[in-house]
Amino acid sequence: MEIFEYLKRSTLQLPITFKGSNYIEETQRFFASFQNDIKLTNDLDEQYRLTAGDLQKVRTLQENLVGVIQHFFNGDSYRAYGLLRETMKTVEGELGNFSFVQKPGSWKFFDKLFRVRTATETLKSRADIFHVPFSKRRQVQSYRFSVPGLPALYFGSSMYICWEEMGRPSLEDLYAAKFRLSETETISSLNLSMTPLMLSELFKEIPVDSPDADLKSAFAKAFKSMLILWPLIASCHVSVLRPELYFKPEYIIPQLVMQFVSSENDFESIVYYSTKVNAQRIHPSRCLNFVFPAKNNITSLEFAPSLSVKVQCTEPLSIRLFLASISAGFGTAVPPDFAVAEGVDVNYSVTDFGRIESALAKMSFASV
Repeated sequence: MEIFEYLKRSTLQLPITFKGSNYIEETQRFFASFQNDIKLTNDLDEQYRLTAGDLQKVRTLQENLVGVIQHFFNGDSYRAYGLLRETMKTVEGELGNFSFVQKPGSWKFFDKLFRVRTATETLKSRADIFHVPFSKRRQVQSYRFSVPGLPALYFGSSMYICWEEMGRPSLEDLYAAKFRLSETETISSLNLSMTPLMLSELFKEIPVDSPDADLKSAFAKAFKSMLILWPLIASCHVSVLRPELYFKPEYIIPQLVMQFVSSENDFESIVYYSTKVNAQRIHPSRCLNFVFPAKNNITSLEFAPSLSVKVQCTEPLSIRLFLASISAGFGTAVPPDFAVAEGVDVNYSVTDFGRIESALAKMSFASV
């Protein structure tokens, strides 16, 4: 079996969808299927096969994640977080292999950060589109990586994914801003977005008979790290079965991971994949979400110093005003790269999303 064919296995595709209402049983069933798929790595070239130690890590990770959910269901959130924290420490090597680290002058992973808000009143300042002020933390609701009461900055890697994450509101009801990280700061992010699709995109140019041993070794290392971490990555990307209900078991693991990032010093943010889109329709780099928890709460301040110093943004742009001011005529003599529907392909840059991103790219950045 070829490696890129293996990456198409159904258990390795996000988002994960559970059809049954018993969340623990559904999780165990998925993990059992994944175990069967892992055995198929024995049919791959030797460099891609997991060792006995690797396989034990996967089993331990799966058992612990089920235990975390069971503790939570039993009302013992303290033990749930304790087991999650212990589990994260057992795979810190693999997590380190995937972490995004921006060093001064490096923009590879954080050059496109967008944030949108719906507003009935005019947003006039950068503070209006920053994280929820500490004095208004009661407004912070429960989302996938959002712990109630803990303000955080959510970003999307494209205007399109921001729109999807917001539930496809009317564009004219939105304000948007582009963010960037300070050029003088080093920021480390827990990367949960290394999916088979992303891995394939990063390494698809490697010829089967490539003489570049270092590149092939890097791919094999990334592949094995991804498989070891897959139970954790998958558990953070389960589609919500009943979005209308208040409690969502699909959020248990990602919210505890957020608590881990908020309380530990290893990472300052989380990068994860959107569960709202079909990644076959748009390049995976446009489907990423970023969340920066507001650490270092100082009661006399409205915003986290760790973020207000390290993050800069444009002023909020009224999409209604922007769309009303641009010309309706746009050339389309560019290759399509965005499937809006089956059989209907357009170029992302000429959509409203692409034009908004182009406008934001021309605006100036400043701290809050």
